[in-house]
Amino acid sequence: MKSLYIIPFFALFLFFACKADQKPSSPKVSFISSSYYLRYLEEEKELKTEATFRQGDSLENAAAKIYSGVFFNNKEMAFKKLSDANQRYVLNTTGDFPSKNLVFSFINDKGQKESQSFSFSSMKNLATKGLVSKSKGVTLTWEGEALTDQESVICLFSDGNNRTTNTVLKGPTEGAQINIPSEKLSALTAGEGKLYLVRKNRVRKDETNRSSFAVLEYYTAPIDIEVSE
Repeated sequence: MKSLYIIPFFALFLFFACKADQKPSSPKVSFISSSYYLRYLEEEKELKTEATFRQGDSLENAAAKIYSGVFFNNKEMAFKKLSDANQRYVLNTTGDFPSKNLVFSFINDKGQKESQSFSFSSMKNLATKGLVSKSKGVTLTWEGEALTDQESVICLFSDGNNRTTNTVLKGPTEGAQINIPSEKLSALTAGEGKLYLVRKNRVRKDETNRSSFAVLEYYTAPIDIEVSE
């Protein structure tokens, strides 16, 4: 009879031994990827913003994520679902360019508000110092902050024959002005023309289990120019 009790006891011992050897599985870490886009048209005073979110155990495995509330500068953004993979929040408004601190935020799954702030300056009252010279170039000025080392500006010129030329210049700049070399203007025809700038900033912020990327664009109102030889 004694041997009859040994077998179940031994089986019970193995059961608890196996339980002791099993290590609790570590919880999966949730990775959040946020993408933001902002475009301001100075002439129309139109502001367009978009935000998309993805969540998963890694950036590669992240899927579209929906939050109960997403905001830009405390204004609620509307949810748009184009497909299962393409879901975003948008806000289109008109008015003056907001302060240089642009804040996107959302309500996380714990009911807490998380925010991501970006610094971006306007480029008001674009002007040229003198004529736009095909042989000497031109200096452009604006009201606002200088370009940072993360920023660039696209200069788009057009002449009376609707011939256009553009050049991309990268920051930083010394003050709110930039010099356009003459070789960038050689294709223009002398006479009246137009000019506008696009200020662009691409920002990436990496934190623990979170990555944020933003593209910020400011389109100046076009101005009349005089192109000389």
